[in-house]
Amino acid sequence: MASLRAKPTAEVAWAVRRLCRMAGPPEIDIGSIADVVNDQARFAADVLAHVDGLDAAIRGLREPMVFTVEHAVGRPDPPHWVGAVVNQLNNDVTDLVQDAICGRGRPAIRTARSLFDHLLTVRDVTSAATLAERYERHRWVVWHDATELAERTHRGNLTRSEAHRRRLNRREIGPEARAALAAYGRGFRREWATADRRARAGTGLADDYEWYRLASAILHGSAGGVLGTYAEFRNGPHIHRTGSAFTLCPDALEWGLRWARLAYDALAPEVGAITRAMTDAIAEVEALTPEFRRLIEEHDRTLWTTNPTHLEAFVLVTRWPTPRQWYLRIVGSDWVRRAIEPSELIGDTAWLDKVIADARRDFPADTDCISIVVNLGHRRIYPDPDSGWTYSPQMFQHAGLNLRDPTRRAGFETVVREDLA
Repeated sequence: MASLRAKPTAEVAWAVRRLCRMAGPPEIDIGSIADVVNDQARFAADVLAHVDGLDAAIRGLREPMVFTVEHAVGRPDPPHWVGAVVNQLNNDVTDLVQDAICGRGRPAIRTARSLFDHLLTVRDVTSAATLAERYERHRWVVWHDATELAERTHRGNLTRSEAHRRRLNRREIGPEARAALAAYGRGFRREWATADRRARAGTGLADDYEWYRLASAILHGSAGGVLGTYAEFRNGPHIHRTGSAFTLCPDALEWGLRWARLAYDALAPEVGAITRAMTDAIAEVEALTPEFRRLIEEHDRTLWTTNPTHLEAFVLVTRWPTPRQWYLRIVGSDWVRRAIEPSELIGDTAWLDKVIADARRDFPADTDCISIVVNLGHRRIYPDPDSGWTYSPQMFQHAGLNLRDPTRRAGFETVVREDLA
């Protein structure tokens, strides 16, 4: 298998520059939304070029989708639920594949979860006419709520088409929605199904449900939702990466396609044997997911820095008496940013003032400023929101001092920074 690393692209350069955790240099630009979209398109082109057969397999999905729609809604008096399910299945499969090959892990996970819901829906409505009726009647509730919400939040004059839609809602959709709620209860507005997803999945989809549950945890704002864009280093900083969660893409594609294939297969009694063409086309893409996974994981590894950026806090001491000036510095560089004095130090800075006074007394003759690095221990320090990163080598012409964290037991000491282990 070819490697994205072996053939550097604009996407790789963009990802390394923007997605890795960067604490400072201001010339690093996250780019505009248009830049992001263009880079994702280039990344998708690279994926299709490196996974042999993937481009053709994805293109092979289009024709069976069209035929499936024609057979679902083209016959006389088709049940509404068939067209609704096929419509959403086709669109979600399209979104899933597009998001996955573009590296958009979180959107791909969302779409995969929807495909699991479609699978459960097909299993339910094909098993009992009463469930099919519940599913169909739930559309009136959704459409009515959508119109009602639009009316409450709309600002400005209505277009003629919007005014007509609202009149239609009051005349036709509203009564249907109220009748459905009267028949099935107020909880019907929230969920049309009669059981929760775990029960609906049963034993046949038990493992599938567990993955669905995990995907839900990722996307519902839980602390684990940073999966794919977060890393911890032993005795080092935590890294939060801004950008695509690449490593979510293979799982989303693999499970989402599986659920779509099972859903189309379950539709065969209603839509006909044409669904076999769709399940075969999906299987062609599924067969390439292991290679897609290897490519994505290899690419993702190139984005995590092996030498995370470390920051240190220091106080700048000038030859002339001035208020304490705190800064953050990227260790190993001359990039600095103004910082706010830690709140825990307020009222307890006599020790620091003494060190500053001693430093001014022994000030080097060939410089106007020196730095005193303060090891703050557990204390937090934040950058000044009104400041930016600047390149200031003049602050570090001399080695400066390192002020170890004062404690009740050990006091404090200063040593030349180069002497620290």
